[in-house]
Amino acid sequence: MSWNYRVISSPYPSEDHEISRTFEVHEVYYDDNGDIHGVTEKCVSPYGETEEEIRADMVHFQEAFNKPILRMEDIEFVGVNARYGA
Repeated sequence: MSWNYRVISSPYPSEDHEISRTFEVHEVYYDDNGDIHGVTEKCVSPYGETEEEIRADMVHFQEAFNKPILRMEDIEFVGVNARYGA
């Protein structure tokens, strides 16, 4: 299993009852075939126990912007995702 950070877009009802979208960074976990196994329920933020570690984590966050944005409703999960019932 492997993981990386990805930007995920989710539908969000706006005040005018139109559907708009939110964009957040999540951890995405893949099985050995490269299929998505799971996604963190909540978005994540950079983390480190030292300044050096948080700088390194920011590099990984930035890499998420070099990959296609995933749409939450299009993700077919191998595992379970409690938030979206997939």
